[in-house]
Amino acid sequence: MNIKPILILRALISCVGALDGCGSSGKPAFLIAQVCLRNADDQAAFSHEMQVIAQSKGKQLIDRSADTQKELNDIGHPGEGARTRPVINMGILLGDGVGVTAGNLGMPGYQVAVGFSESSKPANAHRFADAVVKRLAERWRVEPVPAGTGAKGMENCN
Repeated sequence: MNIKPILILRALISCVGALDGCGSSGKPAFLIAQVCLRNADDQAAFSHEMQVIAQSKGKQLIDRSADTQKELNDIGHPGEGARTRPVINMGILLGDGVGVTAGNLGMPGYQVAVGFSESSKPANAHRFADAVVKRLAERWRVEPVPAGTGAKGMENCN
């Protein structure tokens, strides 16, 4: 596996987890959406749905969820409030900087922030983002985050 895409994806995942939505080019994500999951079953279904999306694009889902959970366990969860466990920390890199990351670090309850990067192929990135948001919205409540802000949690989720 090419190491560079993994490093880029890790940077993307870190950005969504930090809720600033930066992209691999250093630009902010062009779209961040919040997804309201209802419970642990929905959390597992969300992870599966991300896997299906990756496979539909012929790409691999890079899932650092278990690693991130272990890292948090190792450092004792500093500054952590009432966060949903287990951690979601995953992404899909389509190429040319186009990708999506999903994370629940810093999010309340069963909520996930999903950020999209566009880099050198904005039209492809926007089509991909529209399709992913539409697909997720078929099952869960999805709300876009206002431009220039970060994901902070959805009202009346759960």
